[in-house]
Amino acid sequence: MARKSARNLALAALAVVLVLGAGCARGGRGEITDLFVSNQRYVIDDTREVVHVFGRLDNGGGGRFRQVEIQITLLSKTGGSRGENSVILQGIRPREQRLFAVDITSHGRVSDVALKIREPRTP
Repeated sequence: MARKSARNLALAALAVVLVLGAGCARGGRGEITDLFVSNQRYVIDDTREVVHVFGRLDNGGGGRFRQVEIQITLLSKTGGSRGENSVILQGIRPREQRLFAVDITSHGRVSDVALKIREPRTP
């Protein structure tokens, strides 16, 4: 009878470990494809030659991110680059929404803004 009780206790402990481990896996490292920018807008200030870019990074997945870089490129009417800058957001939690704002010096007329989400480059 004691053997059966010890076996049941061991199985119960194993079940607890598996459940806790599954919970930790859901909060692990996220996939960059789970991230997207919503509420993106920009204001072109031709007198100061600056573009103000605003948006919200949404983590649509269950993973965490230590750091995320949003690269912003100013584009001309023909698609050429007219300036770029980036912002690094840290500690993105699962399902979190994070606001960001970036000012970019423009080098010529700007007609559009392109955003790219990526993991930061290491030097």
